[in-house]
Amino acid sequence: MSGASVLSFELAAGVTYGAIRAAALGVEGAALGAEGIALAVQAMGRQWKDEHAVLRARREAELTRQLAMAAVAARHARIASLRSAVGSRPAAGGPAIPTLPDPIEIEGRETSELIAWCQRTDDIIGRTETVLAGRLASDLLLGRADAGAAARLVSAADVLTDDQEMLGAARLSATEKALLRILARLRPEAVPADRQAVFSAAERVTAAKASGDRAACMDDLRLMVQQVDERVQARLSAGAEAARLLLDLSPVSGRQADRIRSALTEVVDGKGPLTQELRAAAVAELADLDAEADHRYVVDTLVGTMAELGYAVQEGFETLTVHNDGVLRLARGDWEEHAVNVRVDPASGQLRTALVRTVPRAQDEDGEQLDLHREQTWCTAFEEARENLGRVGVHTSVEHLTEPGQRVVPEVARQVSRRRPEARRPERRR
Repeated sequence: MSGASVLSFELAAGVTYGAIRAAALGVEGAALGAEGIALAVQAMGRQWKDEHAVLRARREAELTRQLAMAAVAARHARIASLRSAVGSRPAAGGPAIPTLPDPIEIEGRETSELIAWCQRTDDIIGRTETVLAGRLASDLLLGRADAGAAARLVSAADVLTDDQEMLGAARLSATEKALLRILARLRPEAVPADRQAVFSAAERVTAAKASGDRAACMDDLRLMVQQVDERVQARLSAGAEAARLLLDLSPVSGRQADRIRSALTEVVDGKGPLTQELRAAAVAELADLDAEADHRYVVDTLVGTMAELGYAVQEGFETLTVHNDGVLRLARGDWEEHAVNVRVDPASGQLRTALVRTVPRAQDEDGEQLDLHREQTWCTAFEEARENLGRVGVHTSVEHLTEPGQRVVPEVARQVSRRRPEARRPERRR
């Protein structure tokens, strides 16, 4: 290396924030549980099998985090949907509807804590859906002409998925039991029009006199419930993805971002579709945040790597963002007269380094020799740093070198004034 250098850098595939986001959104089931998240990370990890262990660990930890946040966002949307369904169900006998949990604050929580919350919430969501499904089946059966049969069916619906033995012991015909089982599969989030269609199909089953007609009507009902449930699941999946995009978009300001958030909110509420155009617009709005996250990853990785070699960021240079001049100053504890200026330029993909003096050089041979020695020390350290950076996905290539002793080490101010920091968006989760 040299006392001054210009290098180009790039992030390995899969390290960029956009790639990690795409991997997380591409995994089927934003509502994955802990086991599903682990399997999804393993599946993605097979693409990284040849990477250095440290890079693999970072990628897998980041993807796990993204999937955990996606799972939480999905459950937030699911809870909102179920609360709406609970609100539309009149109070009735039978099992009580469980109390749904409040949304959890994602920021500041460990990944393991988010996954544990999802596991606890899944149990409550499952029990809530069971009770609501039974009540919905009761609602549909109340319209039967035979009041006595309706009462028996409604009573059985209340315990349908709670106690299969009680259902078996209920004084119901085989047709009535089959009807109940089919109706109990209907998702409680079904829209009113679909509920009415299922209700009408159920009426045709109970009204059919001939066994052949009744069997045909039962098949129609079974297919209709399946199709309604598929539409509900598609809507919930779209809502989960929209909720995750809303979470990512929260730091972005501007009219376009506001319009996208409004459209995504309608998707979460089940009032609009998640189109490819809307998804693409949301991802485009996130491009600047992704670029800043990638830049921060390069800077943080560089600072961490240099810290392992004994170099620390000098006071006054702690903040390096896309929005300022992008200069870090690194120094060693045993250096009294020298430091290293490092500039990371995300626009050009360049990393510039230069040894500098923080105090005037003595006008003698000792001063020149000290400069040369410091340049050589820095060169050796930075070559090692480049190897370490490559192991964590930051690859560099040399564009320009100035060998030690081939230039006069420039003098810079030892202390810097602290500038008022520019307004910036919150740090990304990387």
